Amino acid sequence: MGNQGGISLYEYIQLLNLSFSAGAGQSGFPILGTSPSVRIAPGGLVALDRTWERVTTSNLALDFALLNNRLGGTAELFQRITAIC
Repeated sequence: MGNQGGISLYEYIQLLNLSFSAGAGQSGFPILGTSPSVRIAPGGLVALDRTWERVTTSNLALDFALLNNRLGGTAELFQRITAIC
């Protein structure tokens, strides 16, 4: 299943923003004439540090019985380690 907190759907793709100026009265209109201009700019940085994660699970258990099975018990140790590959 993984750990998906904070990961958006398209973080591995470089997205581009497309914008254009409609006329000379609009902010950002170039001083290159009277025709509108089209601008393409990066939408955000690609997340190059996203990797798979490795989960290691260990379980150690001890069952015991004493006094002809009149007294018994169980001791258990569980450990889960999540590491980025």
